[in-house]
Amino acid sequence: MLRAILLLVVFPLLAARAQEPPTGGYVPPDSVVAAAKRAAEVASRRATRLFGDSTPLAFTLTADFKRVFRNRDTLSTERFPAKLTVADSAGTPRILALEVNPRGNFRLKKTVCDFPPIKLNFADGVPRGTPLQGQGGLKLGTHCRGGEREYEEYVVREYLIYRIYSLLTDVSLHARLARVTYVDATAPGRAFTTWGLLTEDEDDAAERVGGRISPLRRAVFSDVDAAQLALVALFEYAIGNSDWSLYALHNIRMIQTPQMTYLPMAYDFDHAGLVSTRYAKPDYRLPIKTVQERHYTGPCVAPSVLAPAIERFRERRAAIEALYAPREGLDAKYVEWARRYIADFYRTIENPGAVKKEILATCRKDGD
Repeated sequence: MLRAILLLVVFPLLAARAQEPPTGGYVPPDSVVAAAKRAAEVASRRATRLFGDSTPLAFTLTADFKRVFRNRDTLSTERFPAKLTVADSAGTPRILALEVNPRGNFRLKKTVCDFPPIKLNFADGVPRGTPLQGQGGLKLGTHCRGGEREYEEYVVREYLIYRIYSLLTDVSLHARLARVTYVDATAPGRAFTTWGLLTEDEDDAAERVGGRISPLRRAVFSDVDAAQLALVALFEYAIGNSDWSLYALHNIRMIQTPQMTYLPMAYDFDHAGLVSTRYAKPDYRLPIKTVQERHYTGPCVAPSVLAPAIERFRERRAAIEALYAPREGLDAKYVEWARRYIADFYRTIENPGAVKKEILATCRKDGD
């Protein structure tokens, strides 16, 4: 309800300008700023309730998955009934009615995933006292292929990247690991438990930072907040991810603030070198052969614009490295490799010559 009021009251003045680049001089009315602030406070409480706990959330999801996964059309809006069982704050199991649908693009292909990512839609709301209280919709990252431990580990690897991103900026999707027990409604005896990845609803994330998701497409680098874009681009370089595009809004969402600025927010990191999925391949147009090779695809910026992003990484180094301590769900050899991969990035940004050669010299002048 609050979100609907926000869209009707807070942003009517902005809607007509949703496809325009920011003016840089627009000052919203005090009422607009105040309403956005109130919405941000509500969204922050909702996010803290679910994502403020780093303990994997255990729940059971029951549905006719054969029927759910039969339709792999990326444009389909069909949803299917399901039940989610989760413990409330008193430890009592609560059964929540919801609808689910397969989601994604690349991972929706049958040749890639036999168990693709899922969207959880809580149309009737979630009861108080549960960690899902207040959630309307959540993305659930799945193990992709059954019976393969490596694919299960990919979920944990991608979760850690979301954690890195959140350490660097609030303009990011919160994430939480889950231990999901999947129960086929047509064959309850075939239940199995594996890792899942819950990510914050994009609209909720936008509200949390005082804005809203914008449909702006074909944006070039100069259309968006320079400091935030520099941070996003350096983050993508750090994790070895070239699978993003501002111009095409590919794995990027744009957040429009009441001040008419645009903040890019990245998501979906399964093609990142730091995840190293078996199916990830770099774009043939790039001068790299594997996703583990870093290649900067961000904007050409002055060193003074890039410097704050580099400093943010320096400040967060200990916290980032701490994420890659031995943990359940990660192979020990992978942990060692990931720590070396991260250390290699820090060697680059600590060397002005390497920054010039590896980042500034390969930058892009346009927005694609």
